Parts: sequence; structure tokens; C-alpha cells
Amino acid sequence: MIAVDLGSNTLRAIIYDRQKDTFKTPFQRVVKTADGLIHTGMISQDAVIRIIHALHEAQALFDFKTTPYCAVTTAAMRMAHNRNEVLKTILDATGISFRVIDAMQEAYYTQKAVLHRLQALGRPHDGVAIIDVGGASTELMIVGRNAISVDIGIVTLAQMDATLQKAHLKQMFGCLADAVKQSQPTILIATSGTPTTIAALKQGVTYDAYDPRKINGTTLSAQELKEALQTLNEMHEADRITAVGVGRSDLIEAGVEILLVLLEMLGFSSMTVIDDSLREGLALEGC
Repeated sequence: MIAVDLGSNTLRAIIYDRQKDTFKTPFQRVVKTADGLIHTGMISQDAVIRIIHALHEAQALFDFKTTPYCAVTTAAMRMAHNRNEVLKTILDATGISFRVIDAMQEAYYTQKAVLHRLQALGRPHDGVAIIDVGGASTELMIVGRNAISVDIGIVTLAQMDATLQKAHLKQMFGCLADAVKQSQPTILIATSGTPTTIAALKQGVTYDAYDPRKINGTTLSAQELKEALQTLNEMHEADRITAVGVGRSDLIEAGVEILLVLLEMLGFSSMTVIDDSLREGLALEGC
């Protein structure tokens, strides 16, 4: 099974061998699907070109013609007024058909992937809350209870007026804080690009050498998030690209801001990072 997640910032794909319960050939490209969306309500032509180019790269690695695949897309497409036109353009150019899933489906698949990884790591499942910070939305999943989605993510936040960002986040995330107060989870899991990137920095793993086995289970405190951001800001451009990849530093900064606000509002001093997310959940579920 090939699973493809066209997110609001990143296109991710992977192969899952159900008989061996193993993932292989992880693929990821930053496509910034939600670039400009907060201002126009549309997926831009430049974003469509980036997506198609990334899919052509994926087609060189995955045999979509003979292997069953599941391809979904999330918040940016949910919000975009031109999503039908965009998805048809992608289908015509690549032959890959995407299904738009709603926030609760996204949360379901992500939770499935995280719990599968926690089990493999021998980590507890009880009292777990999961935060997934995407490009245009953020989901909070409280295992065994409920899931909440908020329409703000790293791409849309990065393109807001900087003076409004923190106040806007606190207003938007009030419902997440209320849910945590009611359910009182004891463990906070963070998945998606920002926490995994900061965890990689903590482990001394560069962007090109990224290995989820070194990332899964890493703990990050608020202080470590702040220190990682300061380190990135002090790096020369070439070193920053080596550390986090091309054109990602502004998005990482927005993502760290979101994570810091969430830690404060949810009442946690640290979070545990898991790489597995929607992509892996799709593969496990078989779509």
C-alpha cells in the first residue's frame, strides 16, 4: 500500500508492508500548498506546479500503476475555493486522484499512527493527548475521548502580521485548552514537521540525514524549543539550510511559536515527539 498525504505545507508518501508491519521508502517534499491562502482563499498556480513536480518525483520511486494507493489532502484544500479545479489539474498531470478528508478523519488517521508507534516503542497509551501542527490547521486529539481542529497552522500563521500572531493563537486555541482541562491528559505527544525538525536539531541530525528512528520518543521542553529557535536564527544561511532544509526557517519559527503557546495554554512543561502521522495512519488503515 502506498499512502500519500498532500498537506498544507508538505507532500509525504510511504509504502507499508502489512505482512511485515513495516514502512519503507519515506518521501517528503515541501510544496507550501497553503502559500497565500489566508489572503486569497485560493491555491496558487505556483503551489500547483510545486505539487505536480513533487508527485512526479514520487512516481519515480513508487509504482502507482500496479500498487494500491491511497492519496488524501487536508486543510488547505478544505478551505480553498478552487480545490476542484486544482485536484483535476493534478489528476490530469499525474494520474493520481486525491480525496479531500475532513478534520476529524485527519485526526483519526493521525491518532492511529501515533498509537501504533507508541506501542512499538513500549510507551503508555493512557492519558495521552496528541498535537498535530499542520500548514493550515492544528488538531488536538485526546485519546479515547475527542478531537478538535483549529484553522491555523505554520503557513497561515507565518503570513499573518507578526504583531497579531500570539494574541490570535491564544484566541484560536482557547477551545483546545478547555478540552485539556476537562480531560486532564498526562502525556502530550507532538507530531508533524516543526517538532520533528527541532527534535532532529537536538539529536544533531541534519535535514538530509533525517532518520525517524532517532526522533521518535524525543522529549522537548519549552526552553529547548526557544534555544533551538535562537540557534537557527544565529546560523549562517548555508548552515540553516543544512539543518532544516531550503526555505523552511520562517515556517519553523511559526511552528515553534505555536508549540510554545500550546505548551503554556495546555499546562505542559514538555512534549514527546513522534514522527508517524497522517501518512502512516492512512497506510495502516488501508484508506
